[in-house]
Amino acid sequence: MISVKGYGFQGQGQCDPARYLGYLEAHIEQGAELALSGDRIGIVTAIVGSHRFRILFEGVQNHAGTTRMARRKDAGVALVRLATAINDRFAALGNERTVWTTGQISIEPGSPSIVPGKGEMVFQFRDTDPELLAKLGIELNALVAEAAEGPCKVTLVTTGITTPAAMDLRFQDALEASAVTHAPGKSQRMPSGAGHDAQILAGIMPSGMLFVPSIDGVSHHYSEDTKDEDLVLGCQVFVDAAAALLGG
Repeated sequence: MISVKGYGFQGQGQCDPARYLGYLEAHIEQGAELALSGDRIGIVTAIVGSHRFRILFEGVQNHAGTTRMARRKDAGVALVRLATAINDRFAALGNERTVWTTGQISIEPGSPSIVPGKGEMVFQFRDTDPELLAKLGIELNALVAEAAEGPCKVTLVTTGITTPAAMDLRFQDALEASAVTHAPGKSQRMPSGAGHDAQILAGIMPSGMLFVPSIDGVSHHYSEDTKDEDLVLGCQVFVDAAAALLGG
């Protein structure tokens, strides 16, 4: 087994913020804001918090031809109804940047001639506003409770929660000043819809983050890419901003 002590890490998982001016990160946007606006540099203002869940459905597995509709406890139908109710309710509560995703759905036993006895959906929502995240969490619990009044048992399991993180204003200003020099009129301040290391480090030291465009706003797909010239520009802006922060 390789010991981490040789690399200066004793296993406590701690960082002394007094040793650092702060943390600065560069990344592709993974979204379409820059691609749609024509801007080439994004200065991150905040990173979203994410609430993640598994929602479990338990009905009664039975024959699809002989089980009358009135007697069914169809976990698949219960799942689809709840997913639709969440989408409708969250659309009324969220803002233009609030997102929610049912990223995975499964039913058992998954046969065309069997009424599903079990179902599961993996669900998450994200925003930079802690109060809105709390409201969405309350609403999700209420919707699950409503669904559980139907023929199937419905259980909500929280699998993870991250909190939103604001980026340091001094770091934002340094990135913007550098962007004005290297790409005048081609930068914008914007939140990050994806989680990043800066989100964690912001809890213990000043942090900032720079984005360069993703071609057509595509990410988490095999076609994800960024133009070479945007990568070079991002490096120039990043290095000059870091130098300014270190020299200031």
